[in-house]
Amino acid sequence: MDTVKEQTLRAMEGLNLDALHTGVQTLAENGYSKLEIGELLQQGMKLVGERFSKGEYFLADLIVSGMMFKSALSLILTDAPFSPSDFSKGRVLIGVMGGDIHDIGKDIIVQVLRMEQYDILDLGVDVPAEAFVQAAQNYAPDIIALSGIMSDSIFEMKRVVNVLEKAGIYPDIPVVVGGTCVNEMFVNSIGEVSYATGPIDLVLLCNSVLEGKKGHEKNR
Repeated sequence: MDTVKEQTLRAMEGLNLDALHTGVQTLAENGYSKLEIGELLQQGMKLVGERFSKGEYFLADLIVSGMMFKSALSLILTDAPFSPSDFSKGRVLIGVMGGDIHDIGKDIIVQVLRMEQYDILDLGVDVPAEAFVQAAQNYAPDIIALSGIMSDSIFEMKRVVNVLEKAGIYPDIPVVVGGTCVNEMFVNSIGEVSYATGPIDLVLLCNSVLEGKKGHEKNR
């Protein structure tokens, strides 16, 4: 099965959709979990990013790889959408920063979280700070995820965190930031927030937050 994993990884890197679908289906049929397959797809996306940084791929190739990621995930998602219920792990509020209209990365994250049985309120792109406050008050999420691609998005993330804090929402509700506008060096300048390097990392962070919250409630 290691051969199938390697072939699937190379299909993602080589932007071969048919081979990618075949590999994902084979892995799923042989008992690989959704999270394991998602991690493999993320590794493939990183390889695409490396080829882009070397000038071997262009922006259009990055967009295609994102669409392939979403397409491959759809093969292992259940037909019924996840909705608020006793079977949900928790609620995540997510949106792309104001002034930023790039949604491929955010859409991939939404799919991965839904795959892992999280309820998602997706605010879309170009979301003003005040919309995060209103949505958080109405939706009562367990986690707020901020996404951004453009360089200015990091300043908007700071503003959103400040507005959430003034509204009494943060830090009671933890905030996670991610996207190409963010790196570890800038995270501390945003506030006491968590940094997710990709969709699988975000799932693990969400799991950790929810496990910590449940443990706190048990100790009351």
